[in-house]
Amino acid sequence: MCALPRLGFVPDDVASAPPGTGGPDTPATDIRIGYARCSHLTQELQSQLDALEAHGIPRDKIFFEKVSTRVRVRPKFEAALETCRQIVLNALNGLQTALSGTLDAATRHGVAHAVT
Repeated sequence: MCALPRLGFVPDDVASAPPGTGGPDTPATDIRIGYARCSHLTQELQSQLDALEAHGIPRDKIFFEKVSTRVRVRPKFEAALETCRQIVLNALNGLQTALSGTLDAATRHGVAHAVT
């Protein structure tokens, strides 16, 4: 499971709340993803998929595949990692925008600051 990195201001009980119910500092959309894998074609993924859904991950955000541990290429795992990278980059871009706005407001109010 991948989640937006916590920035120190979201209590655990709020961070695990359903989307849109956690207060002003929590994302309004569900950004969690899941990954399930089994090694053999005869094995079933259903119990893993059900467990991920029980944790509030929508089925369309669950990446799954049947591939042996000996296989080095796992396309669905790579897709899940790429999705996590995009989530983190979007969060950092949002943080940068918020910080920039805060610094601009501080400057307008005569507060000296330096960003290093």
